[in-house]
Amino acid sequence: MNNIEKRMLDILKELKNEYNVLAVKSEFEAEGSRTEELVKLNEVVFRADMDIYIKIGGCEAVRDLEECRTLGAKGVMAPMIETPFAMHKFINAIRRVFSEEEQNDMYFIFNAETITGYNNLDDIFNVEGIDLIHSIAVGRNDFTASLGYGTDYIDSSEITQYTRNMLVKAREKNIITGMGGGVSLTTIPVIESLGDILEKFETRKIVFAYTPGMNIKKGLELGMEFEILYLKNKASLYEKMALNDLERIKVMEKRLQMLNGD
Repeated sequence: MNNIEKRMLDILKELKNEYNVLAVKSEFEAEGSRTEELVKLNEVVFRADMDIYIKIGGCEAVRDLEECRTLGAKGVMAPMIETPFAMHKFINAIRRVFSEEEQNDMYFIFNAETITGYNNLDDIFNVEGIDLIHSIAVGRNDFTASLGYGTDYIDSSEITQYTRNMLVKAREKNIITGMGGGVSLTTIPVIESLGDILEKFETRKIVFAYTPGMNIKKGLELGMEFEILYLKNKASLYEKMALNDLERIKVMEKRLQMLNGD
């Protein structure tokens, strides 16, 4: 491990021991993570004795699910579940890729992140096989955008009320309640106001279990430091690969010039 990865490991251990962190997240969806990045991240997560959750690229992204299986992901998240049919597709994809034994050892999570999904939530929760789904994650960033608002509205009382309504419906179905999307230090009052119904919250990279009285501020600060280090490590990885390719290009261009007699 390099020095950045060692610091990432130290942060994860502290987050796990002191700040109720459940897992580290990665994404095939918005981040477009490549296998190389996930393998390196997974090594750090494994050494911290933590779980990794991966957000797939769509409700029926079978190739992504197979990658999750190969990487040993503990949790799989499906984005943009807006209709009962999308949930049906996600459940069928789970059954196609994972055996019943594997399903019993994993967490399957769906993102509710649009007003369309909000309006269809009752029907989504009534899909056959919904018992396979362990958790909802309300994606407030996209949800806010789906209403036509900007990011400065994410922590508003209106979005918080929409979030509460979805979490209440999830709780009625014995589904673990969670939220994310634009979570920052300004979100702390929102998290605390939802504390009677909220079981977990997440940043782009870190999933926290919520408990009343926890030091959310310090946990988020460490989570932000972890994400910065992750991005630096990722940039370094691809910079090195690009430099190697550039050197190879120079060699091949010289050979081509020699063949052409230049």
